[in-house]
Formats: sequence, C-alpha cells, structure tokens
Amino acid sequence: MFRLIRRIVVGPPIALLIFINMFFWTTLLVFLAAFKAIHKSETLEKILDRIYQLAVTVNTEIFKKILNVYIIVQGDTRLEYSKNYLVTSNHISWSDTFITQGVMNNIIPPFRFLSKREVKYIPFVGFISWAYNFPLLSRNKFEKDKKKIIENTKDLGNRPISFFIYPEGTRFTNIKRQEQESPFKYLLKPKIGALTTLLKTNIEYENIVDITLLYPKTKINFWDLLSGNISHIYVYVRQLTIEKETPPHQIKSWIYQKWKEKDNLIKSFRD
Repeated sequence: MFRLIRRIVVGPPIALLIFINMFFWTTLLVFLAAFKAIHKSETLEKILDRIYQLAVTVNTEIFKKILNVYIIVQGDTRLEYSKNYLVTSNHISWSDTFITQGVMNNIIPPFRFLSKREVKYIPFVGFISWAYNFPLLSRNKFEKDKKKIIENTKDLGNRPISFFIYPEGTRFTNIKRQEQESPFKYLLKPKIGALTTLLKTNIEYENIVDITLLYPKTKINFWDLLSGNISHIYVYVRQLTIEKETPPHQIKSWIYQKWKEKDNLIKSFRD
C-alpha cells in the first residue's frame, strides 16, 4: 500500500523535475546542434559534452538527494577520462541508463549509445541522439548498421570516447529468458553484433568496462525509481580485455563466459 501511495504522490513531481532538467539542457542543445550542423569545432564538441555531463549530474542528484537512493559502487573503478572505453551492462529497466550514466559521469568520456531507430520518436532521447550523432540501428540489417557505426567513429577525431551497449539487446524478463532458453538465471543471451563491429573500428580501447546492476527486487521499472521505491542499487564495475583482432566465434565464447560470471555474481546477491 505504501509503495502505491509513493507511486501516486512522489512519482509525478519527480518525473516533472527530470522533465524540466532535460527540457532546459535540450533547449540549449537546439541552438548548439544547429550551429554544429553549419560549423564543426573542437570547442563546440567540448561544450556539448559538458552539457551532457551537467544534465546527468542533475538527474543523479535528484535520485540521491531528493529520493535518498543509495548507489553503492564496487569493483575496479581505476579509469581515466582521457582514454577510450567500451562499456557494457545488463539491462533490467529504463533506470539502468540513468544509473550507469550517473556512476560513470566525469570519470570516463560521456556515453555514446548504439540505439534502435525507434528511440528517435521518444521525447528528448530522439533529439539528443541526433545532436550527438548516436548511431541509430535497424533490426535485422547488420551489414548496413555496421557501415553506419564505422562511419560514425570516423567523425570523432582524436577525442576520447565511450561507447555504451546492452549486449542483451532488450530488457530482461523471465518470459523473454524462457523464450530464448537462456542458459542464465538472471540474464538474457548476449549478442555480439555491436561488440564485434565496435572492436573493428579505428578506435583503440583502453579496456571494456563491464557494469553489473543489482536492484533490491527482480522486477522493477523506471517508475519505481522515480517514486522512491528503490532504496539502494549496487553497481559492480570490472575491466575486461579482449584483442581487437579476435574472430567473431571467439568473441561469442568470450562474452558467454563473462555473462556466466555476471550471472553468478547476481546469484550470489539474490539466492
């Protein structure tokens, strides 16, 4: 009952605060992105990155200071802002993106997302994807998407970059796990398409940063976070290495092994 009351009383004003924050920074992006389309410059790119970081900072402070959500980070966080990283995470809800961004904000370069084309219709998300030139991918058109990703990385110049992907490709549910016949208890089968393509680009990654998100309950959604019904979130960070020249079949074996380790970590937390 108390959870329901919080969803009704707390959720809407917090959602409004997030909306106002995103609207404010997106309004600035309109002018800067329009100018960027006419004239590209390193200074402008840094300003865009700073706007991104400030928006993430405000959202994270709303969760921490107003909702009193404890975000407990453990593992290897010895990272450098000047390096390139490829970031992966398990995927449970929309909350994941807000939490992973908040944890890595100002520690490594701002995330660039590989997203489905459908996100361009989501308020704020679609415009941000355009302003930051995130590659928007189609379903079942891997060769076309691969070319798009490689072309996208060529426009980055020498700036440090972090690419963020959800290898599972969609949010975890038990129904999806059963349909996939996933060998994992708390994860879906990881896909290697985006990972393989990113490894083949001209970017030299320092490491792969693998994030495991551990929520108090197995079934949560974004509204639970906005309503303050999530008291704490454990975030486990580890750094992984893999050679860029690794063939796809070995990448598949490698990520399945890492997903097995991730699944065992979640089991130790839940079971």
